[in-house]
Amino acid sequence: MDTPDSLDELEKHPELWWDDGNVVLVAGKKGFKAHRSVLSRKSAIFNDMFAVSGQSPQDTFECIPVVHLADDPEELAYFLDAMYNGLK
Repeated sequence: MDTPDSLDELEKHPELWWDDGNVVLVAGKKGFKAHRSVLSRKSAIFNDMFAVSGQSPQDTFECIPVVHLADDPEELAYFLDAMYNGLK
Protein backbone atom coordinates (compact mmCIF):
# COMPACT_ATOMS: atom_id res chain seq x y z
CA MET A 1 0.00 0.00 0.00
CA ASP A 2 1.20 3.51 -0.77
CA THR A 3 1.98 5.59 2.25
CA PRO A 4 3.16 9.17 2.18
CA ASP A 5 6.85 9.64 2.95
CA SER A 6 5.71 12.64 4.94
CA LEU A 7 2.37 14.23 5.72
CA ASP A 8 3.32 16.96 3.22
CA GLU A 9 2.31 14.46 0.50
CA LEU A 10 -1.11 13.86 2.06
CA GLU A 11 -4.07 14.26 -0.30
CA LYS A 12 -7.21 15.59 1.39
CA HIS A 13 -10.29 13.60 0.42
CA PRO A 14 -12.53 16.04 -1.51
CA GLU A 15 -15.83 15.08 0.18
CA LEU A 16 -14.76 13.48 3.45
CA TRP A 17 -12.77 16.38 4.90
CA TRP A 18 -14.79 18.38 7.41
CA ASP A 19 -13.33 21.79 8.27
CA ASP A 20 -14.45 21.45 11.89
CA GLY A 21 -13.07 17.92 12.27
CA ASN A 22 -10.68 17.18 15.11
CA VAL A 23 -8.87 14.05 13.89
CA VAL A 24 -7.22 13.20 10.57
CA LEU A 25 -7.44 9.58 9.48
CA VAL A 26 -4.72 8.60 7.01
CA ALA A 27 -4.98 5.57 4.72
CA GLY A 28 -2.38 5.28 2.03
CA LYS A 29 -1.77 8.81 0.79
CA LYS A 30 -5.36 9.94 1.42
CA GLY A 31 -6.44 12.01 4.43
CA PHE A 32 -9.93 12.19 5.95
CA LYS A 33 -10.68 14.90 8.52
CA ALA A 34 -13.43 13.65 10.79
CA HIS A 35 -14.83 14.02 14.31
CA ARG A 36 -13.63 11.84 17.16
CA SER A 37 -17.04 12.06 18.83
CA VAL A 38 -18.86 10.76 15.72
CA LEU A 39 -16.34 7.99 15.13
CA SER A 40 -16.38 6.95 18.80
CA ARG A 41 -20.17 6.98 19.03
CA LYS A 42 -20.71 4.93 15.89
CA SER A 43 -17.75 2.54 16.08
CA ALA A 44 -16.62 0.50 19.07
CA ILE A 45 -13.23 0.06 17.41
CA PHE A 46 -12.65 3.82 17.11
CA ASN A 47 -14.02 4.31 20.63
CA ASP A 48 -11.49 1.85 22.02
CA MET A 49 -8.68 3.25 19.86
CA PHE A 50 -9.25 6.80 21.07
CA ALA A 51 -9.65 5.67 24.69
CA VAL A 52 -6.19 4.07 24.76
CA SER A 53 -4.37 6.49 22.45
CA GLY A 54 -3.87 9.13 25.13
CA GLN A 55 -3.46 12.83 24.52
CA SER A 56 -0.04 12.86 22.82
CA PRO A 57 -0.35 12.17 19.10
CA GLN A 58 2.84 11.20 17.33
CA ASP A 59 1.84 13.07 14.18
CA THR A 60 -0.26 16.13 13.48
CA PHE A 61 -1.51 17.66 10.25
CA GLU A 62 -2.49 21.33 10.34
CA CYS A 63 -2.32 21.06 14.16
CA ILE A 64 -4.85 18.17 14.19
CA PRO A 65 -3.92 14.72 15.60
CA VAL A 66 -3.34 12.06 12.95
CA VAL A 67 -4.32 8.39 13.12
CA HIS A 68 -2.56 6.16 10.59
CA LEU A 69 -4.70 3.25 9.40
CA ALA A 70 -3.68 0.22 7.36
CA ASP A 71 -6.99 0.36 5.49
CA ASP A 72 -7.44 0.81 1.77
CA PRO A 73 -8.33 4.49 1.16
CA GLU A 74 -11.36 3.60 -0.99
CA GLU A 75 -12.74 1.24 1.65
CA LEU A 76 -12.22 3.84 4.37
CA ALA A 77 -14.04 6.38 2.19
CA TYR A 78 -17.02 4.01 1.83
CA PHE A 79 -17.01 3.38 5.59
CA LEU A 80 -16.90 7.08 6.49
CA ASP A 81 -19.53 7.95 3.88
CA ALA A 82 -21.86 5.33 5.35
CA MET A 83 -21.10 6.50 8.89
CA TYR A 84 -21.82 10.16 8.15
CA ASN A 85 -24.42 9.91 5.38
CA GLY A 86 -26.03 6.50 5.93
CA LEU A 87 -26.20 3.64 3.48
CA LYS A 88 -27.52 4.56 0.06
